[in-house]
Amino acid sequence: MYGPRTAIINQIRVRHPEECWLGEYSIIDDFCYIAVNLHIGDYSHIGSNCSFLGSGSSVDIGDFVNIATGCRFVCAGHDYKYGGLNGPAIPEEYRGHSTVGNIKLRDHVLIGCNSVILPGVFLPEGVAIGALSLVKPGIYRPWTLYAGIPAVEIGPRYAGDILQQAKRLINVNNCNCSDAFQGQPINNNTST
Repeated sequence: MYGPRTAIINQIRVRHPEECWLGEYSIIDDFCYIAVNLHIGDYSHIGSNCSFLGSGSSVDIGDFVNIATGCRFVCAGHDYKYGGLNGPAIPEEYRGHSTVGNIKLRDHVLIGCNSVILPGVFLPEGVAIGALSLVKPGIYRPWTLYAGIPAVEIGPRYAGDILQQAKRLINVNNCNCSDAFQGQPINNNTST
């Protein structure tokens, strides 16, 4: 469920903690809501007030990923155009069509504040998303900045220094694990 050197900051809600994994040196900040199978790599951060929605779906997050405050990861949503009722209180046989898709973020992805990631999105290594962006399924290029509604390509990111610093950090922590901070596990006080 969680790595030995992780931090879960007080007030989060995890619908299915048995389906979640938080890697080493990773952090989930206050007031996050998690209703998906969430797998987070090492050295990654989920900012406060983020939501992961779409029960039964998954969000896979790589290493060195930073998700800023207020982001929404929507793995399932209702199709409002065609017939049927919508919402979790509606029995299955009366529901309309839904769009469902897992979301995957590779290593070194950055997501700016209050962005929305829709079902089926795959972001390759090094992609950065500007604040207040809407990310729809599509083809995204590694080490590229995107922003807007919908998100469009802005320009390249430069991987050299980022990858060198990540390698240095991994080497330092592999040698000095006894000095690493000790985080909190996902437990009954922080999840249900």
